[in-house]
Amino acid sequence: MTRYLEPFLNIEGEEPLFGALKRINRSIEEQGRANFNNFIAVDYFLYNGMEKGVGKEKAMKLHSNLWKNYPPQWVKNALLALNIGEVKKLSDLARVIEYCQTARFCNFIARKNASKEIVGKITLCPFVEVTQKTFGAKKKENYFESLHCVTKAFIEGVVQQAGWGNKLKVEVPKAMCRGDKFCKVICSPKD
Repeated sequence: MTRYLEPFLNIEGEEPLFGALKRINRSIEEQGRANFNNFIAVDYFLYNGMEKGVGKEKAMKLHSNLWKNYPPQWVKNALLALNIGEVKKLSDLARVIEYCQTARFCNFIARKNASKEIVGKITLCPFVEVTQKTFGAKKKENYFESLHCVTKAFIEGVVQQAGWGNKLKVEVPKAMCRGDKFCKVICSPKD
């Protein structure tokens, strides 16, 4: 992996990550699944630890603030990967949100031809599914309430970093973490 992340380094021989995986008899696919589950686990257990330490309200605020750290770099990555110099159209912003949601292991499907607002759906959320199936999280846990706030804060951060923060507000009226079948995200003009 170092070869791909730091291409300016001239590495001789076997890629270190692949060598390590070979020594522990693990495939890159197995390692990918483990990393994915670990990412979700860290978020889940971090929130629960914060709630025990500082209480629900402060933990929810800290959890949202943590997720505000991702959009600056992920939006830069999206602009490069999508070959968008500046986000001038809502359709470009929808593509950036989709890219950033994918980096977050979720999806985002925007309605086509939105001229004044973006209405999107999130139909895959491992933060709900993995925590419930792997860790036995109950639907009424405060983590899921916090996750709703995190999703909103994260998308607000993406909108802000893309240069639309003064023009659009973000709402998440439906959320999988609140028991809905999908999340509905609306980015509409500020009043």
